[in-house]
Order: sequence, then structure tokens, then C-alpha cells
Amino acid sequence: MIIFEGKIVYDEDDNEYCLEKQIGEGGFGKVYLAKWKSDNKKFAIKILDNSFSNEKAYTSFINEITLASKISSRNVIKYEYTHTGEIFKELGPYIIMEYADNGSLEETLVRQKKIERQFSNEELKNIFLNLAKGMKDINSKLIHRDIKPENILWVGEILKISDFGISKVSSDITRTKTFKGYGSKKYSAPEVWQMDRTTIKTDIYSMGIVFYELATLNYPYEVKNSKYNEVHLYKNILPLQQFNENLSVEFIVLINKMLKKKANERFENWDEIIDFINTVSISEKIIELEDIVNEAVSKQILCDIEKEKESLKIERRNQEKTDFYSMVYYQYKTDILEKISEFGEKNTIVMR
Repeated sequence: MIIFEGKIVYDEDDNEYCLEKQIGEGGFGKVYLAKWKSDNKKFAIKILDNSFSNEKAYTSFINEITLASKISSRNVIKYEYTHTGEIFKELGPYIIMEYADNGSLEETLVRQKKIERQFSNEELKNIFLNLAKGMKDINSKLIHRDIKPENILWVGEILKISDFGISKVSSDITRTKTFKGYGSKKYSAPEVWQMDRTTIKTDIYSMGIVFYELATLNYPYEVKNSKYNEVHLYKNILPLQQFNENLSVEFIVLINKMLKKKANERFENWDEIIDFINTVSISEKIIELEDIVNEAVSKQILCDIEKEKESLKIERRNQEKTDFYSMVYYQYKTDILEKISEFGEKNTIVMR
């Protein structure tokens, strides 16, 4: 499909949308600003790359995009129309969606870092609640698999989650030898790196990293040589209070639990997270007892971090042993067993 500025695409009622200019690009394809020809209302249209590796990948995309079109939420970008490539065959697959006119959360984080201003606990509570509610609605239909600040957009003053239902398109095209999972390396849960089944808890982990960045204006791990698999699998997150000493202890507990390495140690669902956030008190500290309790909770958090660190060390050593034994067996098989087999075959031929 050849797409260019001025191209016309259609919805199910044959309404015409004129592509004005390209405003984005990713593993999935390209994004265009478009206007509905009848009243010039703005929309964003994602033109999806249809280079699927096989029929199964295409069928999976159809299933996901069909589910995605059924999601309706205040904190989710609305899909006005999804075209799978069947009706207007000359146009290929695309999505007509609500236009986000105020940038992305990624741009907001960049601005906050530039002026060195942390979000207040009150601001964080509001943002966390909106994102959790949006994720609850998305996860009621499907797993997002590609949560990151670039995929969270501002429509006016409202944060809305985007790009749900298309991660399989992007991943099928952009997978590499070192990363076979879905989503973005910086935000991918341990189970993604281990090629395990993705669940709601996979999205909870990814959003936990977004929450961490919002709470601290920093990434939760020290990454060397872009080895994101190592940090997600074996490294503890950096203490949140190291970057934001005014951060609510409850938010520290929240984010730590969202970022547990083992999926069964994270929150079960978004309802639990929403209930937890709603219990966070933002009022000024007026009781000495509260300081004592917060200090005790902080100590417990540090204790839990040390325990997890030791557990991860043991897990990593065990994995290294397994990898070493696998390598030795492979070398034994290729360098010795196969040569013995070849030698035996040659001797058999000579004896004949």
C-alpha cells in the first residue's frame, strides 16, 4: 500500500478522511494527522505495516485489533474504526483514532527533568489513578504488551493510553536475535525475556516502571551496555527515596510491589492497585506517630530489597550453571559424539 499526504481513507460508512501530514513512526508503521472531510475534525490514523511473517501472525492481529476496537474508557484513546485490510483491499490495515492534541507523557517527563521539578504526591495520585483505570479497561479485553510513556498521550488535560492491540504487529516485524518478546526492552517484564506467557501482571510490571519514572524522574535500573535482560531478570530497582525524599511511603510500597520479579508477587489486578492508591493520604504530616510508622515501613522495604537481592544472586548463579552445562554438552555432542559416529560409519564402510 502506497500512502502519502493527501491520500483518502474511509470508515465503515464510507466517510472520507484526508491524510494531512505524518506525525509519527514506529515498528507498527506510520501515524498521520487526518481530517474528516465533512467537518475538518482532526483524527490520528495509524497505517499498519502488513508484512506479517505468516498467516498465524495475521490472524492474531485480526483478533487483537477486533478486541481493541471494543474498548471504551475515559483514559484510553478511542479507536473510531479499525480496518483489517479486507474491505478496502487497496488500502491495507489502518486504525482511525482519537487525536491527542497535547503531546505524550514522555514529553512531559522530559520537561520535568529539564526544570528539575518532581511531581507532588497529589499530582502522582491523580496520574496513577487515571492510568490504572485506563489499564483496567484495556486488560478487561486484552493484554497491552507495550506500555511506555510514549504510548500514553494527553488529550487536553486528560491522560489516555494508546497503541493497545498492535504490539503483535510491531513485534512480528522488529524482533531481534537477542529480544524475541513483545513490547519495548526498557519496559518488558522478566517473563517476557524468559518467553513465558504474558498476563495482566506483565502489564502491571511495565506500568510500574512508568510509575517509577513519574515518581523519581529516573529509570529504576542501572543498565550497562544496553543489557536490559540482566536488569529485568536479576537486578533490584534503585531505591525510590534516593531520587525523591518527599515521595509518599505508600507510593514506594505500591511501585515496589508492581516491580516484583516474580509475577505471583505482584498485585493480582488493577482493582487492587486502584484500591491501594485510593487509600493513600496526601494530607500534611501532623502526627509524630505517622513518622514512626513511615520509618518502620521504609526499613522493612530496605530489608525486603536485600532479601530479594540475595535471592536474585542465587537465581542468576543457577542460571549460569545451567547455561554452562548446556554449552559443555553441546560441545561434547558436536566435537566428540558426532566424530565418533562419523568414525564408526567410515569403519563400517571399510569392513564391507
